Amino acid sequence: MNQLVEIPSNNWVSLRDLFLTNWPNDHVGYYLVDNYVKWVEKDPNIKNLAFYCLNGDWSDGTFVVIDRFQLFIYSKSDTNERLTELLRLLDWSKGFKVSSFRKKFRSAVLTVIDELSLEVEYDKERILFFMPREKASVLDVTPPEGYSLKPISDENHVQKVSEIWSNRDEGSFFFLQRLKNFNPNVGLFKNDSNELVSWCFRLQVGALGALQTDKNYLRRGFGSLVTRKMCKILAEMDQDTFALVDASNEASKRMFQKVGFELQDFTCKIRTKPSDPNFRCILKRKMKITKIPLSDWPSLRDLFKSDWPRNILPYHLVQNYLDWHQKDPDFVEKNIEICCLDGDWSDGTFYALDENSVFFYTLNEDLSKLVNLLSLLPRNNDYLGACVYARHFPVVEKLVSLIPEWEHKFSTKTFLHHIPRERGAAYDLEIPEGITIKPMHSDEHAATVDSVYPFRTEGKTVHHFKKLMKFNTNLGAFDAEDKLVAWCLVYQSGVLNALQVLDDGRKRRGLGSLMVKAMAKTMAEQGYDTFGCIVDGNVPSFNLFKKLGFDNIGEVYWTGFGSKNVSNFTASDPYAEQRNGKN
Repeated sequence: MNQLVEIPSNNWVSLRDLFLTNWPNDHVGYYLVDNYVKWVEKDPNIKNLAFYCLNGDWSDGTFVVIDRFQLFIYSKSDTNERLTELLRLLDWSKGFKVSSFRKKFRSAVLTVIDELSLEVEYDKERILFFMPREKASVLDVTPPEGYSLKPISDENHVQKVSEIWSNRDEGSFFFLQRLKNFNPNVGLFKNDSNELVSWCFRLQVGALGALQTDKNYLRRGFGSLVTRKMCKILAEMDQDTFALVDASNEASKRMFQKVGFELQDFTCKIRTKPSDPNFRCILKRKMKITKIPLSDWPSLRDLFKSDWPRNILPYHLVQNYLDWHQKDPDFVEKNIEICCLDGDWSDGTFYALDENSVFFYTLNEDLSKLVNLLSLLPRNNDYLGACVYARHFPVVEKLVSLIPEWEHKFSTKTFLHHIPRERGAAYDLEIPEGITIKPMHSDEHAATVDSVYPFRTEGKTVHHFKKLMKFNTNLGAFDAEDKLVAWCLVYQSGVLNALQVLDDGRKRRGLGSLMVKAMAKTMAEQGYDTFGCIVDGNVPSFNLFKKLGFDNIGEVYWTGFGSKNVSNFTASDPYAEQRNGKN
């Protein structure tokens, strides 16, 4: 698994010196690193500045620099493969200005932009003009009479540059102030008024930048003069000079060629727009679903122990299928898939597919990986997203927006109620005379449960209950004639399921409360907490669980999504009227 690794500043000089070979082939990489080496010498505490490489290896000169919202990239590699992988690891959600990068790296940047479905604000090509220090050292930099060349030091002058800069934006003054404080610059000033009339700065990448002349002093050669002066200043520092000129700026191209620069290369600058921070990395590149081997299931389960009971659902889901496998290995191996993306479940991103029910979870706040994984499900099916945390629910809408063949079919909101095993074990069971509590096991029992299930779907839910009775804990209350009169099952994710009392006059006898307490004591004996989902609007169940001491720990959804051409969901919502305030 690839990792984004920061390059410590004490390695920057060694990184920089990689680019000295075959000079000036990689002078852009050299001057980029050298710029920041000098900056941290002046201010070791610069904020929002970091160098990164892939997996801790920068030996081939592949690295990136993040300087606030600007992204600089470079590599000496013959291919863009490692650079592309490195760019994939960045957080693009806030948008980047990918600045001053050589055209040979363009395919890497565009590949990642396409994979992440990023919007581009602008994409411009520029010409790289180069002048060696030997040539620059003999340039004439004599100012005309009444003018002087000197560094810009006054903030008022920086403010003027910022206000009329053709590339001005909200942070221009701060940007130019940093260039003034850390890098060489030059201004042409009128002697009698100290008016700044022309100027040039040096950008982080080492190129000349913000070159401009006051509109009242155009066509006097002042732009050429400050350019020549900057070249000479850099030559005195034993450095070459290069400049980046928009390919469409004919006047600037003529000026640089007249000064003596030579066209050396082409560069690009691309600005990406901010994206939804919940979906930072929606990929279009080729991905694959990987089945997580059974031997890894316990480790996957244990990822969700932390911050208990926040991740109680995925913990119990994986434990559920481990238990099922002990009872019937062939069934689980043939019918249950627990999968991750490209073999990586280290952040808890996985799904479990059980017939058309899909359970999906992640510990990652960025939901992109979960979206990428679920987007690989077969497109011609529909799915019941079961026990979906509210924090993961946006994944469904994102999937539907990305996959034209899919639609969002329905959603049912529930509230997850929890009681720890210690409190569940302490319940007293007062069993009414003539009532026996014991597990359900027959097809007849499953048919009874299904017959009054509020979300019944013909032929499907009865099959579901038979499966739960076969594998999971369940309890039924039976009368003196051994008739099933109340029951509760446990869903694959561990939640209490299908809690019901048969409507034959027994609903007021406390059988619902009895079933919850009996299940809680049974679960506690197995070493588990008890938790159940109450459908929004089911007031009697809300009151029951509150009275029994359960805590409401959050929202959980059941949601249908998938192919527009398939419809396996026919049950109505029996609690819609209660939610809407109707009788």
